[in-house]
Amino acid sequence: GWAPVATPPLASAKPVYSLTVAVDGDQLHDVYFTGDEDPLEIARDLISRAELKGGEGCTTTECIESMVVSAMQARMRGDPEYDTVLDKMEFAYRVEMPKFVAAQQQEDVERQKRRDQPEERGVLPGMGHFQPVPCFPPDCAFECSALPADDEMMAAFAEAFDEPLLLPDAPLPEPKRCPGGLVVRPLWIPIPEELVVGCVPRKHAAFADFIRMPWEKKYQFTSQAEYHRRYRHTYFGLTRKKSGWDALRHVEILAAGAVPWFQNISQCPPDNLMHLPKKILAALQEELQGVTPEESIDFHVFNTSRYLEFARVLLTHTQRRLTSAGLARYVLEASGNEYAQRVLMISGNGGPDYVRDLSLVGFRKHLGSNFVDWIRPSHLYAAPENVSAAEFEAMQKDLYGRGFTYTRWLHDDPAIHRDKVEEQIQAKEFDVIIYGSVHRGMPFWDLVQVSGYSPNQVIFFDAEDCHDWGTLPQELLGKGHYFMREIPQHCPTWARDGNDGEQAP
Repeated sequence: GWAPVATPPLASAKPVYSLTVAVDGDQLHDVYFTGDEDPLEIARDLISRAELKGGEGCTTTECIESMVVSAMQARMRGDPEYDTVLDKMEFAYRVEMPKFVAAQQQEDVERQKRRDQPEERGVLPGMGHFQPVPCFPPDCAFECSALPADDEMMAAFAEAFDEPLLLPDAPLPEPKRCPGGLVVRPLWIPIPEELVVGCVPRKHAAFADFIRMPWEKKYQFTSQAEYHRRYRHTYFGLTRKKSGWDALRHVEILAAGAVPWFQNISQCPPDNLMHLPKKILAALQEELQGVTPEESIDFHVFNTSRYLEFARVLLTHTQRRLTSAGLARYVLEASGNEYAQRVLMISGNGGPDYVRDLSLVGFRKHLGSNFVDWIRPSHLYAAPENVSAAEFEAMQKDLYGRGFTYTRWLHDDPAIHRDKVEEQIQAKEFDVIIYGSVHRGMPFWDLVQVSGYSPNQVIFFDAEDCHDWGTLPQELLGKGHYFMREIPQHCPTWARDGNDGEQAP
């Protein structure tokens, strides 16, 4: 918890700000700082001195540092106090939302101007049809070690490990149901199907450990192709719970035809990672002998044939269930909207957001121009074809994770007119409206409610990884389908107390 301190210990010509950190409710640690000091260094000193372990789903060093720095910055700005990380995040995103809304409106105006202008002299007009570019070695092909598992093998593994989600006709993941009518459906980070290999590649190394620590200022890779190639040619990719259980790294490893070595997977709560065969991920660590704590493999005892069976099953599951288009289909089916033709996804923030971004890619693949994204996340769209390598690098370097895996999958479609979205909402031209991240802003929400959309036509995505329930599941109860990425183990207090609010759709 954060509490103000009355008086700084030393006089200063500059404003001195203060925070008190409460550990376990009673151990208080004071920190004083000015606007000229490096907040990250101060945060690291405080974390070390107070032995902060975080909470509310924020347990990694990186997340705790971010939480402390954010609290310091909020104190300097004079922001109001908030009780949880989630409250603080929602406030920050609310402050940012008008900027993104204004930018989208300006972009709509500029795009209309460009539509009305003739092509620049000397530039051939395009026809709106795109072709993949030729590849260049060594990134054109790889040799297979095994094909994906067939239905018979999938059924055998499903029975042996009690993993029904491996079956072709597997039922949808069960939602979490709480008193008071609260129904929360699971949500996860998918991966574009273009990145999913068609077979298990030959292996040349034991482990790939690309988890970047908070103190590491640089990423290990500048080439996205090399990043994915390294996963393809390793037996195992090391992964673990970070701020939340779900992570893009899990599906990156699976899509590359490698096997996740998931630390502490047996501790994952039952309502989390419901898209992954957790029992298999835990069992293979016991069954595959010869894997050492030093992240190496003793091939004198390692059963390569059994490894390939696991790899084949996991690859088939990835191809069937874990792609972006697969998630889009799941969301529509789970909400009873599998026949929807016109879908609008609304966002209040255009910055990177793995679930919003990669599900958006899937919806566009599934529905084409009948899927409209507002706000348009510019990092999801292809860079101009005449951009230089240096210019492209400059575009990517400030994106989270350098934009690997989740950016530049889409092309602008002139059939999409975002400047008419308000009119289209009011005219009920959409079968389904999705809020891509409820914590990052909900533009047009009042308009959606008065325009006659039923709760069954509205979908909410709650995809943050540093939070507990917050207030939105209660505020939005009965107003749409609620999908959540990191579902808390226990029902919220208001639901446990038997609040009989409106029923979920």
